[in-house]
Amino acid sequence: MAYFPMMTDLSGGETLVIGGGEEGTKKVRVLKDFGARVTLIAPEAREEAIREADRYARRGFETADLDAAEWKLVVAATENRELNRRISEGTRERRIPVNVVDDPELCSFIFPAVIRDGDVICSISSGGKSPYVAQLVKEKVRGCWPEGIGRINDRMGEYREQAKREYADREERRRFLRERLTELLNPGTGTTGFTTALLHGGEAFPQGGTLPPVAQVNAFRYERMEDLERVFEHRQAGYAYSRIGNPTVTAFEQRINALEHGQGAVACASGMAALTAAILAVCRSGDEIIAGRGLYGGTIDLFHDLEQLGIRTVFAEKMTGESIRPLITEKTRLVFGEVISNPAQQVLDIPSVAAAAHEAGIPLFVDSTTATPWLIRPLEKGADAVIHSSSKYINGGGNAIGGIIVDGGKFDWNFEKHTALAEFRKFRRRAFMVRLRTDLWENLGGCMAPMNAFLSYIGCETLGLRMKRICGNAAALARALAGMPGIRVNYLGLEQHPDHALAGSLMNGFGGILNFRAGSRERAYRIINALKYAAIASNIGDVRTLVIHPASTLYIRSGVQEREAAGVYDDTVRVSVGIEDPEDLIADFRRAVGAGG
Repeated sequence: MAYFPMMTDLSGGETLVIGGGEEGTKKVRVLKDFGARVTLIAPEAREEAIREADRYARRGFETADLDAAEWKLVVAATENRELNRRISEGTRERRIPVNVVDDPELCSFIFPAVIRDGDVICSISSGGKSPYVAQLVKEKVRGCWPEGIGRINDRMGEYREQAKREYADREERRRFLRERLTELLNPGTGTTGFTTALLHGGEAFPQGGTLPPVAQVNAFRYERMEDLERVFEHRQAGYAYSRIGNPTVTAFEQRINALEHGQGAVACASGMAALTAAILAVCRSGDEIIAGRGLYGGTIDLFHDLEQLGIRTVFAEKMTGESIRPLITEKTRLVFGEVISNPAQQVLDIPSVAAAAHEAGIPLFVDSTTATPWLIRPLEKGADAVIHSSSKYINGGGNAIGGIIVDGGKFDWNFEKHTALAEFRKFRRRAFMVRLRTDLWENLGGCMAPMNAFLSYIGCETLGLRMKRICGNAAALARALAGMPGIRVNYLGLEQHPDHALAGSLMNGFGGILNFRAGSRERAYRIINALKYAAIASNIGDVRTLVIHPASTLYIRSGVQEREAAGVYDDTVRVSVGIEDPEDLIADFRRAVGAGG
């Protein structure tokens, strides 16, 4: 028999299963998984089948049962071939699709082997000849099944509606959708994969160089004074002084801006310099910021320092749209959060927070240092600006301090509210970036050094490779630590983590930072000191695994309540996982935990 492959909607449809043994139970379960209402008829049935079915009749089949409802389909799963034949004939007379278990000659449809992720369904059939062949093919297909394809499909559904609204031409719609699908399957820049885009981004350097030259100079020479004047007035492209612009730094800015799909970027001397410049560009004395409690210790310290400038921070217990709405006042000028808080491992619900902030005419700035563009592009989720400490994962080698701000260029600034940008109102949605570039940033003096820009440019070329390895190592180490005595692990990649599902819906992975509680400060120190491969250092995002006791270092200026709100306790150990062989890392931590007592 030549079966035609098709999909049908069983949601709420009435289906009949006759027979409550092993096969009948399987069919009840499958039908319920796809939203059908199931009536089960059998003299005896397994408890699971009875529990799953919507109705159960403890009796034998009667021909009148086929007329009891408008059945979408019928399954005969009895061990009586004559009864199965009678059911098949009765359903065919009534034009009801029927499946007879293990007897394809009596079937008008068959159950395929199924792989499913959300609404993406792959059905594999042997035409009823050999379920074992179908299962074999299923396992082969599962091996190359795209990770997260259900989530990607949901996003493509949204893009399809967008394409209908924005493109009248069918070919333009197809091109748009092909590009979006490629981006989702390969988290990179544009229509190519992430690392391909990094290595072949279209930059052209002098003399055909494959890397930008290092302009390790203070100033740039001009033949005519008129040209230098125009550069200072921003009427002519060029460089005058490396504090306010440098070609090596520009190359790095363009690379990260492309990765984040932004509208402009400014590189700074450090991550903290970038955060400070971003805040001061939009906030003045008397203004307020809303931020989450579980922030990096240096960021919390900065917010306290800003109080001396008259800029107050209101801390939210949880960074969701629902939690921040009551905190918004007439003085609120900015909402700030970390995409993955360090080390608390809390995930910022960017879409809901952005929606709540935008309702009030307030931008959302995010620190995506621990996530990186490989895991998520916050601008595409609703954030208005992204900040990175490029010293961490972007650089990757632990050899260059730096930071960068990327502007989405889409926020509709209210210049009556954001008076810090009032002078730049003519630039409208570009006002924030223009103020940073031409005013605040160059006057603060927090520029990135050319050599640091060069090292970070080189470092980020392997970002995708490193992040894939780091995330895999972190997951393996977290699972191993969770099974060690006296250790409580906090890592987003573990299913029991409260933000695991949110992280999975927003990001391409779960990051490379984890922390664990050892039971006491003394034991934490013993474990740290016993490690062989993990270096004791106050950094993250290195290719090497790094550990630290955050309470006595990064949060030394914070009180107990502030530390605990950030997920830092006296016995907390933070681990920034590197790219070492996972077996060696796990063995090292297992030995150190044992030595810690």
